[in-house]
Order: sequence, then structure tokens, then C-alpha cells
Amino acid sequence: MRICLPVTLCSRRRSYTMKNLVLQLSVGIIVVFSVLLIVSLHFKTNYAATFLERYRIPKELSEVEQNMQNSKLIVNKIQDGEQSTTKIIASLNHQIDNLKSLLQLKLQQLTEVKKGGKLSLIKSDLYPDADKISHYLMSQVDNAYLLKPHQFKNEYDVTPFISFNKYSLYGSDMGLMKMPEKPLNFFQDIKEDLKEVIDAATELLNDGTLDFVEGYYRTQQKVGTQYELVFRSTVNTSAPVHLITMFRPYGPLHSVSSTVKKSTETIYIITPLQGRADAFRKFIENFKTAAISGDGHIHLTVVCYGDEAITEAKTILKQLEVEIGFKSYQVVEKQSETFSRGKALQEGTVALPGKNPLMFFCDVDMFFTTHFLSQCRSQTRPGSRVFYPIVFSLYNPEIVYKGKSIPSLIEQQVIKRDNGFWRDFGFGMTCQYRNDFNDIGGFDLTIKGWGSEDVLLYRKYTRSMKYQVVRTPVNSLFHHWHPKHCDKALSLDQYNACLRTKSLTEGSQSQLGILYLKEQEDN
Repeated sequence: MRICLPVTLCSRRRSYTMKNLVLQLSVGIIVVFSVLLIVSLHFKTNYAATFLERYRIPKELSEVEQNMQNSKLIVNKIQDGEQSTTKIIASLNHQIDNLKSLLQLKLQQLTEVKKGGKLSLIKSDLYPDADKISHYLMSQVDNAYLLKPHQFKNEYDVTPFISFNKYSLYGSDMGLMKMPEKPLNFFQDIKEDLKEVIDAATELLNDGTLDFVEGYYRTQQKVGTQYELVFRSTVNTSAPVHLITMFRPYGPLHSVSSTVKKSTETIYIITPLQGRADAFRKFIENFKTAAISGDGHIHLTVVCYGDEAITEAKTILKQLEVEIGFKSYQVVEKQSETFSRGKALQEGTVALPGKNPLMFFCDVDMFFTTHFLSQCRSQTRPGSRVFYPIVFSLYNPEIVYKGKSIPSLIEQQVIKRDNGFWRDFGFGMTCQYRNDFNDIGGFDLTIKGWGSEDVLLYRKYTRSMKYQVVRTPVNSLFHHWHPKHCDKALSLDQYNACLRTKSLTEGSQSQLGILYLKEQEDN
């Protein structure tokens, strides 16, 4: 089995060690001192011999004046020679000082390595760039516990492989997407990475009769990715298989950018509403705590469909204004139109004041913390970056707390396996600037009801070459369970998506399994 780096195939590891380098530097210093001594003796001997050989003390007085002039010329030549020698000596002394400093740093570094310390190459200027990177990458290979026996803390500490072939990926943790097999074409970056590794291994084997069969890869944070590749003969099926181990080490850290954002920038929250007055009251209670009291730099726009929703929203917001003096809100009224979440949010964006406000699209069954508003500000950039958090969706409390008293909504917001799940298939909650929303084309206004409009908007951003999409789970945004009715009047795709969501949001697999088995036993 061979281990090599995929980018350079099986690059030969440099044979010199730190001790060899120290020895070479010591020899270099000795050579420089010798050169300095030889140069100094050469100049002094040469000029002295020239003076004695070519100029003698005259016996005749008439020759004194001429000899004095000659002596002046000789003195001038000697002085010129001494000045040149001084410059050479100064240059050599400067080089010696540099070599001494370098030797001292090398010795210090060697001492640190002997004590078990790690070589810090990010902050060091001991090597030229190429040499430094080479040292660092090879040290990454040495530090990879993936490539050698390692004592783990427990059975869960082992980093599992993801297996793959030419067409698919197979991982043990595929989230709620429940795709035990993922087509490799879905993930362009992974596909390109694995293709490079397979091509490098194929070139390394240099045997046209061997074909790639399957592989495995896993990643060690800060160190790199390990690849195990299996090749088999296409001519002789009974021939031995070839196993290639490759490793892609991570390079040194580099600072890419530093951005400062205003922490008091106003966030304009837009919430669509159709009926659900009770849910809106609960939303406003959370809004009052997290947004008004906790943050203070917010504006709320409620887009209401139907007379009942408009009346309820105005009444609740007016009570809030009387209670704490909050006036930074508006109600956009849609009395007789058919409800469309996408159209409601788009109407809300138009109604906002300012040239380019920072918007947060938020449904009425969402609870957020004050910290989330800070994340909304920090993870967006006008003209270049939009924020799509993955919310934690809570299960039906009747199932989670079966046989127990159900706690308050705030107390239910605990991230645990049997409390809820990361809603990785939802794209409705997002922070972005209005100009970016308009630039990308906004929502598809032909969609009626709930669903699909958020996915289509998200796809526009992901397919754009202009915007960076920040997609990450956040522990500051919760979707509270509520009864979900799937209207058969919806399009087939919307209806199936509704049923799929409803089936996933009732409870965990173990909770639903226990309920089912108990029911089976009772019957």
C-alpha cells in the first residue's frame, strides 16, 4: 500500500532533516570566516610587497621629491584598497550575522521539536515560501491520526468513511433528506475532488489493465482528507486487487478578509399572516422580548390577508404600542386577494422605507432570540452575501411530553434529538438586502398558497455568480409545531411536499415507533 499526496502524486519526501540543516549552516559560517581571513591577508600582503619592490629610498637628494610624489600615489592606492577591503569585510560580516541569526532560530526550533512541540510555519520566515509549504504539508501527513493506529476516547470518536464509486456517495449520516445513496453529480466540488484523486492514482499505477472499483474518504479537521482507493484488473478477475492510500493535506491558514458591520443596523422583519390570531399573539410575545427589549433596532411589517387577520393584527399591535410605546411597525392590508406567501413577502419589501433595508423574512410560527438578530446582521453583505439559516424544528409537544405537563414555548426550545430536528429542507427564513432581492428577481408570483416559492428564490441565489449563500444551522431560531392541513387543491408537488413535511414533524423515529408498537400491542 502506498501513501501519497493527490496534487503531486507520490512526491518524494525530502531527505534532509533539521540536524542536517544545522550542520550545513555551521559549515557555511566556517567557510565565510575563512574567505574573510584570506581576503584580508591578500590585500595587506599585496600592497606591502608592491611598495617594497617597486619603490626604494633614494640616496640622491634630487630623487627625494620624485620619491615623495611616488609615496603619495602609493598611499592613495593603499587607502583605496583598504576602503574596498573594508566594504568587502562589512558585507561578509553582515552575511555572517544573518547566518548566526538563522542558525540560532534553527537550533531553537529543533529544541522545540525535541520537546514534543509542533513546528509553527505560519508565523515563521525560516524557509523560502515553497520550502516552507513543503515542510508544512509533510508535517500534516505525519500528524494525521487517520493514517496510523490511534487511541480514541469512545466508539463515537472514530471518524467514519464515506464510500463512493464512479456514480454515487454512501454516508451513514444523510440528515432528514433520507438519501442513503446520493448521486455524485449532485455535488460538483466533491465530484471534482474525487476525480482528481482517482486520476492521480491511475497515473501512479501506470497500468492500463487496472480499473477503479470503489473508494472511501474521510477528513480530519485542520489536517487533511484521507482516500482509500481499490483497483481491479479488467483482464484477469482473479488477479490481486491494488489498494492505494492517498492524502490531501490542508495548507497553512491565510487571512482572507476582515469586515466591520454596524451592530445597530435596523432589521426589517416581514411576516405574512392569514388567520392564526393565536399564533400571532405568541409571535408578538417573543418579538417583544427578543426584538424590542433585547435588541431595539427593528421594524415589523405584517402583510395581512382577509378582514379578520387585518383586524386582529391591528388590535394586537396597537396593544403593544400602548403597553411599551413601540411604533416601528406597519400593516399591509390585502382584503380580497387569494393568499400567496411569496406575493405577501414581496408586497412587504415594496412597503419598506429606506434605500436598501436589511430584511428578515419570518413566519408567524417562528421564535428567534436576540442573538439571531446579531447573526442576521453579521452574515449578510449588501451586493454579495445572503443568509439562509437552518432552523431547529420542534416536534409535536403532545408526543414529546406525553404523560407529562407541557412546558412553555420558550422552555421547549431545547436542541435535543427527541425535541426536534434541523429543518434542512426549509428555505423560507432568510436575511438579505432589498436591492439584492430585487436584483435576483424576487419571488415567483404565479405560485399560490404556501410552498415552493422559497426554494425557487434560494435556487436563484445558488445559481448566481454574484452572491455567496451562507447556509448553516443556528441555535437561535426555532420553528414551533402547529397542526398542518394539506389542501388537495394545491398542485401535486406542493401537496406531496406538504404531506412529507407533516410526516416528518410529528415526532422522532423512536417516539413514533414506540407509539405504533404500543398501539399494536393494545389491539
